[in-house]
Amino acid sequence: MSEIRSRVVLLGASNLRLALPSLVRTFEAFERSPMQVLVACGHGRSYGMTSRVLGVELPSIGRCGIWDALLHGPPLPTVALLTDVGNDIMYGASAGEIGAWIARDIERLAALGARPLVVRIPLVTIERLSSWQYEIARSILYPTRRIPWKAARDSARELDRRLLEIASDHDLPVVEPALDWYGFDPIHIRRKRRASVWGEIVARLFEDSPARAMSTLSGADRRSLARARPASRRVLGFARARAQPAAQLASGTTISLF
Repeated sequence: MSEIRSRVVLLGASNLRLALPSLVRTFEAFERSPMQVLVACGHGRSYGMTSRVLGVELPSIGRCGIWDALLHGPPLPTVALLTDVGNDIMYGASAGEIGAWIARDIERLAALGARPLVVRIPLVTIERLSSWQYEIARSILYPTRRIPWKAARDSARELDRRLLEIASDHDLPVVEPALDWYGFDPIHIRRKRRASVWGEIVARLFEDSPARAMSTLSGADRRSLARARPASRRVLGFARARAQPAAQLASGTTISLF
């Protein structure tokens, strides 16, 4: 088995978790060798606050174990992806607070030699929502939150502006979501588009290095990823810990969740 020679850092929430098998397969097509994949994601994940969804509590991305893993891990060439920024709006955080959390994490990655690609907020769908569509989406995705439609929309606009400023200040590549990525759900990329959308996004990180033909993950690899659990979480109030990496693929790639 080949030696691990590169690292991928993925920061996000539910879109990232749903697309993880496709993302791992896509990164392997570009990296051409086993990778160390470090991931902080999860449904409703927050960049700055503890999140609780369906009885599962996760630490904020800013306070989870991914940063210690990076600091104490081997020195490897690292690429990073930062996405799913909008959840914190629904938790009542201001655009300024969220922007500060994002800037902090980008600076941490920069200190490790990583230059993340940033995926913007999907304003293309948010701007098209009516108040009643927003209330339906909010009641499904954030049933315990009561952020008014106008306040949420205004915060999304302001946060996207701040995100662009932060990316510009750090000379980072940025991806703007397209309308055809989404269906009725204004936040989650449609299932049938996930592989192609994330393939296009990842390609932006490897513009000078074409991908080889992508292989399909084996059933064993998919099961391994499906069983993977984060290093630290609480389920119905009970602490749960899992040694990392949480999964190792047949290719030698390891995946650690935080």
